[in-house]
Amino acid sequence: MDHPMADSQERQEFEKFINSLHNYTPTLPDSLITHYLNRAGFQTDDLRVRRLVALATQKFVADIANESIARSRMRLAATPAPKKGREHMKLVLTMEDLESALREFGVTVKKPPYFADSTNAGADHAVVPKTNQPQPGTQKPKS
Repeated sequence: MDHPMADSQERQEFEKFINSLHNYTPTLPDSLITHYLNRAGFQTDDLRVRRLVALATQKFVADIANESIARSRMRLAATPAPKKGREHMKLVLTMEDLESALREFGVTVKKPPYFADSTNAGADHAVVPKTNQPQPGTQKPKS
C-alpha cells in the first residue's frame, strides 16, 4: 500500500519538473516538435507538453546513438588488431551498427531501392517537360 505522504511528495516533484520545462531549452526546436505533433493530429498551446515531447525525443535519439556506438565498439573489439595496436584504430559507425541499434528499439530501416548519386535516381517520379524542340543528338525530320 502506498503511503499518502509519498504520493504527495512525488506529485510535488512532478509538478516542479513540469513547471521547470518553461525554462528548458531543448535541442530540438519547438517549431519542429509542433510540426510533427500537428502531423500526428495532436495540437496543444501548452509549451510544457511540447518541451516534454522534445525531451523524450532527445533521450530516444541519444539512447539509439549510444547503442550504435556500443555496437561499433564491439565490432572493433572483435576484429584482429593490426601490428601498430588497437589504440590507433578509429571507431567508425556503420549503417549496420545503426540498423542493429534501431532494431533493438523497434525501428525497422529499409534501404531505398536507389542511390541519390545514380543516373536514374527518382526517375520514376521525375517530371519531364514536354517541348516541341528536338532533344540534343536528334534531328528534325526533313520535309
